[in-house]
Amino acid sequence: MIIGRFDEDYAYPVVFAMVELPQFGAVGKVEFLLDTGAYATMLSPTDAARIGVPLRALQYEQTSNGIGGSQHHSEEPALLVFVDSDRKFHVYNLVLGVMESNSDTEDLPSILGRDVLSHWCIVYDPTYNRLDAEVRSATVTRTVEEVIRLTEKE
Repeated sequence: MIIGRFDEDYAYPVVFAMVELPQFGAVGKVEFLLDTGAYATMLSPTDAARIGVPLRALQYEQTSNGIGGSQHHSEEPALLVFVDSDRKFHVYNLVLGVMESNSDTEDLPSILGRDVLSHWCIVYDPTYNRLDAEVRSATVTRTVEEVIRLTEKE
């Protein structure tokens, strides 16, 4: 079970993931807002810069439309890794949107969209501060022990 939480300031439902954009050597822990209205997962420019993505090198050729209007983003291959309460690593190999940095996006959170959420069964209960996700599928799932064995072979 992936254990999330509700943001203290705004009660947003959030989970953490390790994000890697291998083409840039960028990796880091990112907090994602769960957004069932978003088709795709998007990395905020603040989080992207913090984990080492060279924002000025990206080509912002895609457009996302939502309630807040339109935003440009770049699409980049990425890995998202979630660790659950049973010490399993759930890895998603996907195309991650990286939002263009501007005054409209500087305060936006990173968004976990339906490209990942559709693989989970989620319990959403802010009254009891419970946000749990059972992973139904992932690109790959491994236990800690399996990961250790794989790294020892290298």
